[in-house]
Amino acid sequence: MTDQIHTIIIRVPKKDSSYVYFTLEANEGLCFYSTLKHQKESPFRDIEIRLTNSLTNEFLTVFKFLNDNIEVTILEDNDNITNR
Repeated sequence: MTDQIHTIIIRVPKKDSSYVYFTLEANEGLCFYSTLKHQKESPFRDIEIRLTNSLTNEFLTVFKFLNDNIEVTILEDNDNITNR
């Protein structure tokens, strides 16, 4: 059986983007992420995050931590996993 892949796109202030990257990398194997194209002078970074269905609960724990500590705007969450 193939695990479903969820995609979320978030926006964070540029000054906090390295904190997001560090937090996601510290939880190795939890998800894959990529910074979307942006203007160099943009005050925000849009980050696409992909994760499997089997790691959703673990991801949401980390996501809540991020959301409690920095400004995170959800731009896209088609599977509505951030509202679980």
